[in-house]
Amino acid sequence: MIYAGFSIKSLFIYLNELITYIPESLIEEDSALFEAYKNFSGNRFRKYFESSDSFGFSSDEEKKEFVRLLHNIDILLDRLPDQKLEEFAKSEHYDIYKKILRNLGFV
Repeated sequence: MIYAGFSIKSLFIYLNELITYIPESLIEEDSALFEAYKNFSGNRFRKYFESSDSFGFSSDEEKKEFVRLLHNIDILLDRLPDQKLEEFAKSEHYDIYKKILRNLGFV
């Protein structure tokens, strides 16, 4: 999927960089945050970073996996320092993120 010249791939690369601003001590103390961090940065979702600029879901299971990824992203975004969260909210990447959520029926 491509939105306004940005791809889902570019969004996930941006988010992967953004989560590095979550303090490590916070990740270690919060089991849900640790699990989300591990899932998002692990190989399981790597295909969304390395995929072409567009993709579709080949099965309901793949769509469910993508929804789980979005849930992990929400947990991570919730723990970002305020300044980084504001930067994200003002970025074109945030617009893509909202469109993805809207297309999947979450907004």
